[in-house]
Amino acid sequence: MSYKPTATDFQTLVQLSAAQNPPIDPVQVALVLFEESGFNPAIQNKAGASNYGLNQMSAANLSSLGLTPSQWTSMTAAQQLPYIFKWWASLASSDNGGSFPADGGELLALNFEPGAFKTVGAGGNPNAILAGSSGPYASNYTANSVLDPNKTGSITVNTCRQYLANVEANGGAAWAAIVQGIQQAGGSTISGSTFARQALTSVIGGLAIGGVMFVASKELERYRTTKRRRRYT
Repeated sequence: MSYKPTATDFQTLVQLSAAQNPPIDPVQVALVLFEESGFNPAIQNKAGASNYGLNQMSAANLSSLGLTPSQWTSMTAAQQLPYIFKWWASLASSDNGGSFPADGGELLALNFEPGAFKTVGAGGNPNAILAGSSGPYASNYTANSVLDPNKTGSITVNTCRQYLANVEANGGAAWAAIVQGIQQAGGSTISGSTFARQALTSVIGGLAIGGVMFVASKELERYRTTKRRRRYT
């Protein structure tokens, strides 16, 4: 099922990105969501896992929000985004010292392994290993080895940055339309070449929404164990 983002979707993304502490470039956020779902709030994981929507939330996590997958996938991107940002903010609070991720690679890494992110202090050490072919979380590494594009045997914040640089470079017309929509909504942007340089330089060198409690649980890590990442374009 295809989905064409609206001006309201982009305006919501820009506003929520600016509201974080610290603010994050909305293009970086959109890149993570583009990687997760092709920026499609109605999609289910094509590899067969029970993950849905823009950020591929698990059925268990949706249940903790008082939502069913059918309710979630009937929402627009603008309707899902506040839930997703508050979910990310809860992870930042519990696993990154309260600081929202600085860029898409750090956000993707926190989204991928929040518990490990905290344990190894990945927010301050982008080369810290979140999952590796020989451990830790070897099964998660195997299921998500695409996040290690240079096949180093480990997934880190920096490998996530490099992976997103590749996603951006190959995003084609669908990605270009998203960037244009963000620009028209007043959001700042980082060009593909700039993001790629940043990635290369780095490699070298209870929350409530409307009365529903967010639970930043290990469920996020569990669903990554079985999820085979796949682009949705």
